[in-house]
Amino acid sequence: MPITALMIKRCLYTAPIGNTVTRFVDQGQGAFTSLDGLSNRASVPIMLMSRILLFIASVLLAAAVALAAIGAHAVPDAAHPGGIWWTAVFWHAITGVGLFAVGAAWNRFHWAWGALGSVLMLVGVVLFSGTLYVKGINAWETGTFLTPTGGTLLVLAWLAMAVAAVRGPR
Repeated sequence: MPITALMIKRCLYTAPIGNTVTRFVDQGQGAFTSLDGLSNRASVPIMLMSRILLFIASVLLAAAVALAAIGAHAVPDAAHPGGIWWTAVFWHAITGVGLFAVGAAWNRFHWAWGALGSVLMLVGVVLFSGTLYVKGINAWETGTFLTPTGGTLLVLAWLAMAVAAVRGPR
């Protein structure tokens, strides 16, 4: 008879520690979904991670709005659609909205892949939009070699989120 995930869970839940954890999870006292694998959520409560991501996304979006206003007044040449500043604000805001959606649906993602995607998103937007903001302010050409790296990290972040969604909570 092959060993199934249900059999493993039964073994875990019948052990003394397993019974305590099972009661904790089943009674809704913990915001955990499972004990599967190394990437389980027993170490990071779902609601806390969701709140952290929603907070970070909200700050990103507030900064995008503020930087759009600054660009419209202080850097008018770069702030038109298609300009450097506009591109930075656009992808900054898109990433903020995306991260907000990830935070809102955090309980549907595989924890490890979701965390990787979230970190890649944050680093990617800092490198991509950040270097474009600096270039828009003082025509800094030296640091723009980091812009494609940030864009690549944003692409990888969304691919990691796709894997996180397909794998589901574990």
